[in-house]
Amino acid sequence: MFDLTHAALGILGFFVGLSFWTQFTRWVVLMATTGSKHGGDFLGPPRRRLLWAVPFVAVLHPVPWRLGAGVIASFMSFHNAAGFGWTWFFGGLWLGVLLMALTTAVVLARVRRVKTSSPRQNS
Repeated sequence: MFDLTHAALGILGFFVGLSFWTQFTRWVVLMATTGSKHGGDFLGPPRRRLLWAVPFVAVLHPVPWRLGAGVIASFMSFHNAAGFGWTWFFGGLWLGVLLMALTTAVVLARVRRVKTSSPRQNS
């Protein structure tokens, strides 16, 4: 049966999903940074310098652990191993994550399109 607390849990899960997405994107950027080439004027030619940090970033960062716990808890919730309120919470959480993923994809597509488009020639 629907209750106002279930809706509140869904809204709370939505906002938790939005905040999780920011942490997830930071972790993805951190992973990309540790695997990319670093160089500069005083560093010399670009070369891979942070490959030693990849295991630490991949294993010790809390985001992959939270993602795994969220997936497992969501699976249990959607298969009636937890209360109905948890289903609303995790539904809102994944809805928030999905919304932010779509928003990020649209923004990245726009940025890529602007970078690859050539400036118009006035003739």
